[in-house]
Amino acid sequence: MELVKNRSITLIELIIAMTLAIVLTLAVSYQFVAMIQFGNAIQDKAEPVREAYVIMNHMTNMLRFAKNIQVSNSPEWIRATIEGGHIDAVSSDTVYYYQANANYCLYFYKSTTLIPDPNENDVLSRNVTCLQSSWSSSNNLLIIKLEFEKNGSTFKTETRICPLET
Repeated sequence: MELVKNRSITLIELIIAMTLAIVLTLAVSYQFVAMIQFGNAIQDKAEPVREAYVIMNHMTNMLRFAKNIQVSNSPEWIRATIEGGHIDAVSSDTVYYYQANANYCLYFYKSTTLIPDPNENDVLSRNVTCLQSSWSSSNNLLIIKLEFEKNGSTFKTETRICPLET
């Protein structure tokens, strides 16, 4: 009688194949988790930079049309009379403020006093830890420094604005 050759898998071969599959699955899972964590870390670092860009762009677009600028670093605020007609939102000369407070908020608003009106304020950022500004009327130059803190990251930026001469 002739023996029938059975081409089947032994138990040891099955265990080795399953072990290799598990190791491969764990390696791919580990790389996937690392990739997600790296993406989140990059995003956390990029958010303050993106926020700084938006705020500085807003301030530059408004303050370049200022006729009259006053600054204070205690409390931190910038007061400017924006000349009407240069920006769609400003039809006549209007006084605007940028003000930072102890709650890390940077406000932009128009008012006749330095007390923010909650109905009129626009919060530009809730992550500004420092607003410093200096105005040189002889050079017609406004220097603004902002510091942000978000997700454990600190970011500092500075801009120089030369308002229109009137």
